[in-house]
Amino acid sequence: MLDRVLLVTDLSADSAAAWEVAIELVQRAGRAEFPVLYVASREAEYAQVEAPRVALRLYDDACRAADEAMKRYVEGCSKRGICARPIVRVGPSADCIASTARAELANLIVLGMRPPGVFNRLIGSSIAEVAKLSQCHVLYVKPSKPERGSDTI
Repeated sequence: MLDRVLLVTDLSADSAAAWEVAIELVQRAGRAEFPVLYVASREAEYAQVEAPRVALRLYDDACRAADEAMKRYVEGCSKRGICARPIVRVGPSADCIASTARAELANLIVLGMRPPGVFNRLIGSSIAEVAKLSQCHVLYVKPSKPERGSDTI
């Protein structure tokens, strides 16, 4: 039974459908809590910005925005009677996802899926790397087209 779900999100609109799927699976399994992983960008990714203060500001702003988005999703889950336990990791995405799944004893990783870009088509995606590194099932959820007047979560 796939009852220990780890949701991985980039907090984008594209990953909103994955939240819905994860919540549904958690509710069907009769669980009241599930871990939600966000892999944050490393400061080094901002090193290409010429001015160090600007790079640090961009990094801080990105972290703050991620915290606020995660809080909104966690509150939405709480309103539905589910406790989403946020986990933030910094590092290579696939490694962080696989190691967190092992630590959480997850038997299913639910990932939101973005439309593939040219870069991903050329070298492959982190989704494929997650599947390779993980010791459990991995479910990729395509983004849903939002209905007019509806909110996610």
